[in-house]
Amino acid sequence: MKMTLRLLTMYLSREQPQTVALVLAHLGLSPDETAGVLIGLPEAMQGEVAYRMARLEGSSPQDMVEIEGGLPPEVRGILLSEKLSGGGPKMVAEVLNMTGRSTEKRALEHIDAQDPALGEEVRNMMFTFDDIARLTDREIQLILREVDTKDCAIALKGATQAMQDRIFSNVSEEVKGMIQKQMEFSGPVRLSDVEEVQLRIVQTVRQLEEAGKITVVRGESQDVFV
Repeated sequence: MKMTLRLLTMYLSREQPQTVALVLAHLGLSPDETAGVLIGLPEAMQGEVAYRMARLEGSSPQDMVEIEGGLPPEVRGILLSEKLSGGGPKMVAEVLNMTGRSTEKRALEHIDAQDPALGEEVRNMMFTFDDIARLTDREIQLILREVDTKDCAIALKGATQAMQDRIFSNVSEEVKGMIQKQMEFSGPVRLSDVEEVQLRIVQTVRQLEEAGKITVVRGESQDVFV
């Protein structure tokens, strides 16, 4: 893109949150680039911009046409040359995965205050059940202590073999056998029921994170454990 992210951030800092949300939602930037712009905005704007971005799913090109006239020529040029993408909770979740904890917390608290259900939707997309496999063995063991074996059995019915192996490697042979028997004897389970149990486990993960007992790595981690 012809305009640097620094210059784009400077321009957007002067605009209304709805305009900023529309621009960021439709620029086609990568999540980390969008996160960089969001972090560079005044703190008082960050939460409102994230909230409005989360609500933008399905916005039309006409929305962009209506605001282009009030933007600097450089920004208008970018918008005209880029393919429209969109907004929505998933986009915001991907962006917040790339921000620091303070920006993430600020944005989520603001979204919660405006629309608790939307805030929960964003949170659920930031960390999924499959992401548990990225945690350390110790952290997985802490999570499993908080989860009933019946719930674990149902949740694993909708998991990949790799995910199942990751869980089974962190329990005793006795517990592993118990979970496998429950998986076998429970028979077919509705996908919606599996996802509901998986979500409860994800919420347990978030509670443990808030308590400082585990560390959830968001985005692409380059950390190496030694």
